Amino acid sequence: MGTEKRCVNGIKRFIIFHGKRHPLHIGEHGVSRFLSRLAIKKQVSAFTQNQA
Repeated sequence: MGTEKRCVNGIKRFIIFHGKRHPLHIGEHGVSRFLSRLAIKKQVSAFTQNQA
């Protein structure tokens, strides 16, 4: 899968995780919650989280 497609998929997962709200309305706390979910539930590496 190409980099662009991975980025688009990551953005989609982020928006869906937050109930399809616009990213501008999610805030810092929402970003932290999403990244924590990636780390704990999905076991995503720190490098991938930084990319997100």
